[in-house]
Amino acid sequence: MRNQLAEGAAWGYKGAVESLMYLSNCTRPDLCHATNTLARHMAAPTEEHWAAAKGVLRYLAGTAGLGITYRKQVECTESGVWGCGLCRVSGYQA
Repeated sequence: MRNQLAEGAAWGYKGAVESLMYLSNCTRPDLCHATNTLARHMAAPTEEHWAAAKGVLRYLAGTAGLGITYRKQVECTESGVWGCGLCRVSGYQA
């Protein structure tokens, strides 16, 4: 039988996985698979799962500059094409 984490360490595991879930959903899709795999074991994490979570956190620390950045679009690059909502003309212009 694998060694289950003590209750305090299990809360730390759960908090780390919850934080990873937020990141994977909002800005870091590269974390999705690892985070979903870790989340499967939130009810009864073991030392092996905690070591895997720490590995994901180390990866995250090493790739802190990566991610999706959302920016407000100020101008259309192709005026009027497909009615982006910011253009004066909606619809396709030939």
